[in-house]
Amino acid sequence: MAESNALTVPAADAHLPRTLEASFSRGGWLDRAPGRYPTTVLGERAASRLGVTAPGERI
Repeated sequence: MAESNALTVPAADAHLPRTLEASFSRGGWLDRAPGRYPTTVLGERAASRLGVTAPGERI
C-alpha cells in the first residue's frame, strides 16, 4: 500500500473543472504537459496539509 498521508487520490481529465464549474485561487488545471510528466492538482486543504505554498512545488 502506498503512503498517501490520508489523502484520497482520484484521477481526472482536462474537462473536470468545466464540468464542475470550478475556479482556482492560484495555479491552474492540467494542460498537455501532464501527458508526459507526473502531475498533480491539489485542493487548498490538501496543499496546506502537505506544506505546498505555491504552484510548481514538488511533492
